[in-house]
Amino acid sequence: MKYFGALYNSFPWAMSVAITCFRSMWLQMRVNTGYIFYGCWLVFAILFATAMKRKSIKTGPLFSVINMLIWISYALVLYGWERMQIVPASIIREGIGQRVLKFAVINQTIFGFLLIGLLIILVEYWRENGNKSHR
Repeated sequence: MKYFGALYNSFPWAMSVAITCFRSMWLQMRVNTGYIFYGCWLVFAILFATAMKRKSIKTGPLFSVINMLIWISYALVLYGWERMQIVPASIIREGIGQRVLKFAVINQTIFGFLLIGLLIILVEYWRENGNKSHR
């Protein structure tokens, strides 16, 4: 759980790159944007983990919430509410090569990951700061 914040906070950055690429019809027809998402997620997670290890960045709950709000704002400006109910699920579905999964199932999984992930980060932050205050 030490680097879960890196994995969690790299998700919106990777999705931002993928939804930006998804907007380009030329790129979308030639490259699987799902692979772009998963590749960026891996690269950004490694970068976040390296930064966390060097202590140049701390991924607490405030950082995570601001990170998500920036991503949601960007996505809504880029696509709008209606399209954002399909685009991230489409990218993820395309990346895993599943045409059978419904967008609603993928969206519920994304929402669950974001909600449970934020709760994990909150509990981890509370444990770290709770232990420091009792010393």
